[in-house]
Amino acid sequence: MGTFDGTLEGKEYKVEVTCSNLDQGDFQFRSDKTDIDDTNGDGIIIYGIQNQGRFLLTLTDHGTTYSASNIQKFARSLNGAEGEGLLYVDGQADVPYVRFSVDCG
Repeated sequence: MGTFDGTLEGKEYKVEVTCSNLDQGDFQFRSDKTDIDDTNGDGIIIYGIQNQGRFLLTLTDHGTTYSASNIQKFARSLNGAEGEGLLYVDGQADVPYVRFSVDCG
């Protein structure tokens, strides 16, 4: 198990995640069993995946979904990753900024 630490629109997130493929080109993490269902009942769904040099991040907080198909600043480390960039909100013109780190310990 690992931990996602992030800030989005002034709200702090510290969520347990499962990491996979940390040493491969398709590194990913998720807070729930799927990337669309809140299977642990906390109201938060976080999913991130690196694919072909891009990093996709989706964060759903009690029904509001924030996502980006390519986080602008993203770097992997031996035990996880960190990144920051703009996330788009379904159906809204606002474009909030997210900063996050993932420790896959």
